[in-house]
Amino acid sequence: MKEVNYSFERLQVDFGERGHIRNTIAQLKKTHAISGCRVLELGSGAGANLAILQPENKVLGVEGLADAAAHATRLGVNTLVANLDNTLPLESAQYDWVLCLDVLEHLMAPDHTLREAHRLLKPGGKLLINVPNHFTLTGRLRMLLGAGIHWNRFFPGSHDWDNPHIRFFIPSSIRELLASTGFRIISDLSAIAPAVPMSHQMRQLHLHGLIDWLAKRNPGLFCGGFFLLAERA
Repeated sequence: MKEVNYSFERLQVDFGERGHIRNTIAQLKKTHAISGCRVLELGSGAGANLAILQPENKVLGVEGLADAAAHATRLGVNTLVANLDNTLPLESAQYDWVLCLDVLEHLMAPDHTLREAHRLLKPGGKLLINVPNHFTLTGRLRMLLGAGIHWNRFFPGSHDWDNPHIRFFIPSSIRELLASTGFRIISDLSAIAPAVPMSHQMRQLHLHGLIDWLAKRNPGLFCGGFFLLAERA
């Protein structure tokens, strides 16, 4: 297996699909008064997330793709090239916030990466994570009809045997992983990305409230990912 099963080119393609993540970071910056903090992002890509927080904070990215890290650094986001499956060359208990967004599903040992996040956070520090949901209601129906686990074709150029997603989560498993690595969930933000069947038609009928209710009621069926804010226990 390649050390990093992704590419800088794919990061650029995905940029437009991650607007809800950037918007949420900007909102959290306001609601949690993220200023004068040390912020670390594990799997920081081209630096777009950290750029939102950088003006008021000291930020550092950790990225496995050297070309993505170089791009981020050229844009002024300091980025370290390192493999997230290894222990990172950073001092413990130095960061107020750690971001890990759409990363764990690519890793051989996501539990190791979260233990590293725990080590690097100060006591009471915050962790913001997101992982995709392959098992929405639509996904389950399509798998039942034979589409396979990668029914949503996140990576249309990949086959099942070389798809970059190698870890898969449901609500209980991502919560269990966080608890086992020393984190306490303080907020579930998953409903910002609802995946409700026929949602376009429902919005035309002004049923936005029903979409939001379904997403909050059952994220495992009706959310595109699991977006969680946790605290170092």
